[in-house]
Amino acid sequence: MVLGSAFKYTDGLILSKALTAVDVSNATIQYSNISYIDAFIGGVFLLIIASAMKIAVEAVEENKKTI
Repeated sequence: MVLGSAFKYTDGLILSKALTAVDVSNATIQYSNISYIDAFIGGVFLLIIASAMKIAVEAVEENKKTI
C-alpha cells in the first residue's frame, strides 16, 4: 500500500515537472497530483475487509465449539 502510493506520488511529481518544463504559448496546462490517494484508499479499504473477514471466521469457529 505504501509502495504503491509512493510510486504514484513520485510519478505524478515527475509528470508535473515535465509539464512545467514544456513551453506552451497562449494556453495553460493544469495537473493535480492526487492519483496516489486512490492507491491509499484502496489499501485501507482492503485492510478493513480483511479485518472483518478475520472477525467473521473467528465467530464461526467459536460457534462450532459451542454446538
